[in-house]
Amino acid sequence: MQPSAETIRAILEGKRPTEDLSGVTLDGKRLPRRDRVAPWNLSGVILRGAVLTRLDLTEAKFTNADLSGAAFRGVNLLRADFTGATAAGALFNDVNLAYAEFRDADLRGAAIAYANLADVSFRDADLHGASVNAVRLSLNGSTHALGLKEALNERYGRVSYPFAAGVSGDAFCLAYLPDTGQLSWGGYAEQALRAGLAACGLESEFVNETDLEDAWRRLTRELRAGHGAITPVHVGDPSITGSAFGGSEWIFLTGYDADRDTVRARCLRGDAMEWPWEEFARRWCMRHPQDPGRSPLVYTFCVVKGRRETVHPGEAVLRGIRNGLRVLDLGDGAEEGVVYGIPAYDLLLRDLDVDPRSDHEGCGWLGPGVRHLHGSRWALRDFLLEARRYLTGGETPLARAVAAIETAMADLASLVRLLPWSLAGDEADAVEVFLANREEAARRLRAARSREEEARDALAEYVAEARPS
Repeated sequence: MQPSAETIRAILEGKRPTEDLSGVTLDGKRLPRRDRVAPWNLSGVILRGAVLTRLDLTEAKFTNADLSGAAFRGVNLLRADFTGATAAGALFNDVNLAYAEFRDADLRGAAIAYANLADVSFRDADLHGASVNAVRLSLNGSTHALGLKEALNERYGRVSYPFAAGVSGDAFCLAYLPDTGQLSWGGYAEQALRAGLAACGLESEFVNETDLEDAWRRLTRELRAGHGAITPVHVGDPSITGSAFGGSEWIFLTGYDADRDTVRARCLRGDAMEWPWEEFARRWCMRHPQDPGRSPLVYTFCVVKGRRETVHPGEAVLRGIRNGLRVLDLGDGAEEGVVYGIPAYDLLLRDLDVDPRSDHEGCGWLGPGVRHLHGSRWALRDFLLEARRYLTGGETPLARAVAAIETAMADLASLVRLLPWSLAGDEADAVEVFLANREEAARRLRAARSREEEARDALAEYVAEARPS
């Protein structure tokens, strides 16, 4: 069913429709094209069973709307607001829900599949029976900055995800493991968490324990002392309900109730979540602390202690950029077997020269890595845009840096179109697609590398001129 032309015109102009839109179909390929599309306002609108496909609904408002059984397919829902919405049984497939807000929403039985859920909020939402299949929970693929954000919100002041990712250096980082061809947008947890906490004036200690009981005793001792702890839990009911690639969500533990043997935490699901020891132990992740080749699996957490100094947010931002500049040029100077920052682009280019008919393993980064590339610099771009809230001066070099990063983002986004998801499996024409497009892919990678160098040089000028406001 199609809504009336008058209703479509009102929606495109950002006006709230008053009619019942149950069962309507809204396809972006069939709607009138406009030079400037206002954010849709569907607050309180009845859209039961509606189908929305191939639409850009950035910053759309669905607050208190009835979306029961509705379907969103191939929709950009960046910063969309679903606060208080009823979306029981709704389908969100191949959608961008970065920064989306689902506070107090009814998502019982909903299915969210192949979704970018970077910094999404499910606080106080009802997810009973829901299936959440996340391509990623953070903008740059790693989730420890989510735990850092919760820690800073509790112990430093209200901050955003880009702020946390930026001050920690995580938003700047590209890590490549030459031995395995694995690509990671985002740094290692220990360095990123401790750098972010230090930038904001907070003391910390990183703990690794191989034995579960030893880890629990140390963790509860720290919590009883009034400290907090950032730690990973398996992506599941304590945090969110599923992940396409497995993995974990880092959360912030805020306290321990000895009488009830429960921990309290801040995470995507809420600011005061509680889990008994048995449930927490079942979800607590073991991880490789630093060197996957030689280190045993450990229970790990970053203890957040007292405030060492009072730091203005502008100074924290400057510290983060200085650390980020170091990360961008780090190369192979940090840990054995890892290449960081801009020099990692050279290894990505090298991968495009492999013979895909005989060396599938040499192109391992072409799988989930390609899926992440188009958003890999969102966190960095958004951090730099947010820096203007806390700093004065240096507007010209900052604008150059942001423009360079956005151009690099566009070049990286093209790789999703140019390169196959995998060189193995059931995709019979994947090798042919790879061979036909790898020259253009290499050109785009070289262009992105050049833009990152421009951004690095502009940021060096910026930190020399900018001051906390």
